[in-house]
Amino acid sequence: MHGWLDTSSTFQFLVDCFEQEWDIIAPDWPGYGESEWRHQHYYMQDDVVMLDVILDRYSPDTQASLVGHSYGGQVTTLLSGARPERVRHYVSLEGFGPRQQPVSAAPRLMAMWLERSREERRNSQYTGFDALAQRLKTANVRLTSQRADFLARSLGRCPAQDNTVVELQADPWRRLRGMPLSFPTAAFFETFLSHISAPALWLRGDDSDYMTLVFPEDELYKARFSHLRNARDVLINQAGHNIHHDQPELVARHIEHFLNST
Repeated sequence: MHGWLDTSSTFQFLVDCFEQEWDIIAPDWPGYGESEWRHQHYYMQDDVVMLDVILDRYSPDTQASLVGHSYGGQVTTLLSGARPERVRHYVSLEGFGPRQQPVSAAPRLMAMWLERSREERRNSQYTGFDALAQRLKTANVRLTSQRADFLARSLGRCPAQDNTVVELQADPWRRLRGMPLSFPTAAFFETFLSHISAPALWLRGDDSDYMTLVFPEDELYKARFSHLRNARDVLINQAGHNIHHDQPELVARHIEHFLNST
């Protein structure tokens, strides 16, 4: 399950590195990729419902192994905690939940969210796929030119027929995060972690801006990880937040070993 402002096709590097054949279902969340746009607010609980429906459709009688990155990892966490009997394996690629915010910050954060709700919604535009690929390489220096080009053509679209302008293939409303301090808070998220019964695998990059933001101290990460009952923690070297782009071979190896040994 893909992350925020992403699409399912960006898992392709990871899939290409699997040594075994797997039945893989990789949907686009509503408002991303090939899925329809709502042109209104999106909430995480709606995506939990979507994942629940997908399991009913494609794995109605057997447990499923769930793999999620970032936002997708948070959604799979909530589903795995709410319906533990439906999940065989739970794998999260830096989808470890929100950072802890003091409750006293709620009015300020709500005011910021309300202001952002009024802003005009539009995606950044680029002068072609090459320009978007260069923007991706600037944001992630580990990307090869070949991978950056693939990602640009997966994430971008041409709204005009002359192909002179490229923008993200995501509903601009997706840029507005869910209402702050409502769903889920850190304590809320950790309660779901404690209800997961499936074997768990957490993979994280050694140079991740997400990890630095959410867990500025190692003890904070260890405390959250401790809510899982049966879990493995793997650090991927030379990788940022998008570890499946930076080190797909290593990530694939760890996932397959986990799936085959638990």
